[in-house]
Amino acid sequence: MITKKAFAKINLTLEITGRRADGYHLLETAMQQISLCDTVSAEKTPGGICVLCSDESLAGEKNIAWRAAALFLRETQTSGGVVISIKKSIPVGAGLGGGSADAAAVLSALNALYGADVSEEALCALGAKLGADVPFCIAGGTKLGVGIGEALSPLPPMPPCKIVVVKPRFSVSTAQAYREIDRKPLARLRSAENMRGALESGDLRRIASALYNDFDLAAENPEIAKIKEKMRSFGALGALLSGSGSAVYALFEKDDPAAGACRSALAREYESAFLCFPVNKV
Repeated sequence: MITKKAFAKINLTLEITGRRADGYHLLETAMQQISLCDTVSAEKTPGGICVLCSDESLAGEKNIAWRAAALFLRETQTSGGVVISIKKSIPVGAGLGGGSADAAAVLSALNALYGADVSEEALCALGAKLGADVPFCIAGGTKLGVGIGEALSPLPPMPPCKIVVVKPRFSVSTAQAYREIDRKPLARLRSAENMRGALESGDLRRIASALYNDFDLAAENPEIAKIKEKMRSFGALGALLSGSGSAVYALFEKDDPAAGACRSALAREYESAFLCFPVNKV
C-alpha cells in the first residue's frame, strides 16, 4: 500500500486575463500549497477500480480520484487495478483544490505502486486532462499558473508563516462565479508580478499587501466579508478568498499567537476552521 498526503492550495493572486474560443477562461494565478490535507491510500488489486471515502457521498466513480486512476492505468497500459481510500479534511466547494489534490495524489501513488517511473512532467500532463489545478497539486510549492492555470513556472517560496483558513456554511459554484466575473471589466493589474516581487523580498507584510483575487471582488457576500473582518480584528496582515471560494484565508507572522486565537474564535462559528502553514517544494 502507498499513502500520500494531498495538500490543499490557496491562491495568493488570481486574475482573469481573457477567454478562449472554447469558452474556457484564461487566468494568471500565484498558488501556494498549504499543510491542510486529505490522506490518500492506494492498494493493488488484480483488476478494477474502487474508491472509498470518509465522506460517503464522494465514494465511487463520480470522484475525480476514480477518473485519475482510470486515466493512469489506461495511459501507462498498466495491467491491474487499485483500491483507493480517501480520508477527507479539505472542505468541498471551497476553492482549496481538494478534489484536484486527491487526483494528484492518486497519480503519484499509482506511479509508485506500479513502479511506472513516469516523470513529474508527464504526470502533470496527465493531470491537466483531469482539471486545471491537478498539475499544480502534483508539482507543489509556490507556482505561477497561466493559460487555464495548468502551465506552471516556479515562484520564490513563501516564507514561514501561519495561515488561518475558514470555509463558511455555503459552497460556491465555480460556473456561477465565472458568470459574475464575466459581467465585470478585466482590470489587468499584473498582480502576479507584484506578488513575485513580494515573495522575492521574503517580507510577509509585503506579500499580504500584494494579495489579489478577481473572484474576491466579484463575491460581494456578507458572510465572506464578516469572516475577513473577524480575521483582521485578530491582527491578520491580509485576508482573501481562495480560488472562486467559498473559503477565506488570512496570513499571520510565524510567531504570532493571535493566529491560533483567531482559528479558535472562528471555529466556534464555522465547522471548517484550520490553522495551516505553507508547504514549500523541497
